[in-house]
Amino acid sequence: LALVDEAVISPADTAAGTAYIAGTLGVRTSLASLVGRDAVGRSVRMLLQERGVDTQLLAEDPALPTSTTLILVRPSGERSRFHAMGASRVMTRSNELEEAVGNARFVHYAAIGAVNMDGGPGRELLIAARNAGATITCDLISPGAGAVAELARLLPYVDYFMPNATEAIGLSATSRLEEAAQYFMAMGVRGCVFKDGVNGSLLVTSTAVKRIPAH
Repeated sequence: LALVDEAVISPADTAAGTAYIAGTLGVRTSLASLVGRDAVGRSVRMLLQERGVDTQLLAEDPALPTSTTLILVRPSGERSRFHAMGASRVMTRSNELEEAVGNARFVHYAAIGAVNMDGGPGRELLIAARNAGATITCDLISPGAGAVAELARLLPYVDYFMPNATEAIGLSATSRLEEAAQYFMAMGVRGCVFKDGVNGSLLVTSTAVKRIPAH
């Protein structure tokens, strides 16, 4: 038995975690994803709703568990993750989702690697968001072999690409974050925000390079 300072259950990762924080900050937010018909899925929905997040587009799959990650956070901020894949990986587009995207001021896309979104469906959503005048951000998690190909489809419609520093260096095959930013901007994205642990974040656009301190 090892005693720890705290254990927390929270909607997390690049989609639900972003919606949860936005709702906490008072931003009118809706989350589109897929959970299982299980205790974890019910908890995710309840916790999001407590923060004011609209969950009408959070669908349920009775045959699959909810995607779940156990994250061990060390005092330094370093993390180890244990992930059980689940329903979110097979989320699909819907008429309701397309309508919501067309009415949103900001769209945060976090479905890279979802089998029913890669290869074109996700790109079509972002085109609709861009045509509606939305500001579009994009994040990813544990990118697989097809991530670069999918980014090539998506980034021309994205304002800010937001991977962590390790992902940015790995996907771009560069050695410095500034070089990684140039790689992704050549693919069409307008700017990058790289999350860099205790170093904070690095914002790179065509006119600025700025370090943002860690919270």
